[in-house]
Amino acid sequence: MVIPSSIKSRLKPSRNQIKIIITLLIYTILICVLWNQKSLSWILWPFKIMTVALHELSHALMAICTKASVKKIVINPNQGGQTVYAGGNPYLIIPSGYIGSTLFGSLLIFCGFNQNTSKVASLIIMLCMGCTLFYSTGVFTFVFTIAVIIVVMMLLYIKKINIIQYFVLFIGIMSGLYSLWDIIEDLIKRRIESSDASRFANLPGMKWLSPELWGIIWLLFSIFTVFMSVIMALFIFNNNERRENEYQEEEYWELLPTFNSSTSNININNSNDDNFGFGVI
Repeated sequence: MVIPSSIKSRLKPSRNQIKIIITLLIYTILICVLWNQKSLSWILWPFKIMTVALHELSHALMAICTKASVKKIVINPNQGGQTVYAGGNPYLIIPSGYIGSTLFGSLLIFCGFNQNTSKVASLIIMLCMGCTLFYSTGVFTFVFTIAVIIVVMMLLYIKKINIIQYFVLFIGIMSGLYSLWDIIEDLIKRRIESSDASRFANLPGMKWLSPELWGIIWLLFSIFTVFMSVIMALFIFNNNERRENEYQEEEYWELLPTFNSSTSNININNSNDDNFGFGVI
């Protein structure tokens, strides 16, 4: 399969995009290290809770889409969560936690490649926290979601550095690869029967694969989706950056003739003044 040169050129990352890709890789390695270190895992605690909130909200949204009644969303300080609903299609609701987290995370990663879309992504985060707050019943869930909304609003007002952009990228990679962190925690380190993978594998007709295999399938989906979000960001935002650079270059070259002409006029006037002065003398 031959890829057209126009597409290849748009997929070639700019310097700024290379920095973002390196940042995502550093984030991934950092999360893997901190996640498995008990003495340092507390650093990720607020981000884990945010990821759990997006995970549970994904269950709730799919429950609503399948005409279920969402009773409440509960998030625990021990990084656990639960979505209580009645009715709906469990074949879609149970895996929607991983799938929804992946889609949310991939969207944030995509938006994180641009400063303006990062601000839009921050609004999406606040909207998600607001939806979680709407269905929450516990005090901790209420306080935490309100705190996240306030923090994101504060980050939006910091304009000297692109902190909101790096914040969006971090939450994106946390949520996008949530299945990786959760599978390692619930299926490899210890077997939890109440995990989404175990519950899905126990559904009628789904027992032909073990929870670990279902988890691996969702993990592969997560990796593929995150990868495609980066590709789409390169394809779309790379062209925008080039247009901005071309526009700046055009402005630069338009200013040069004006500057030269004004300089030449000044020189001519000066030369005339000199000649006039010489004639008087």
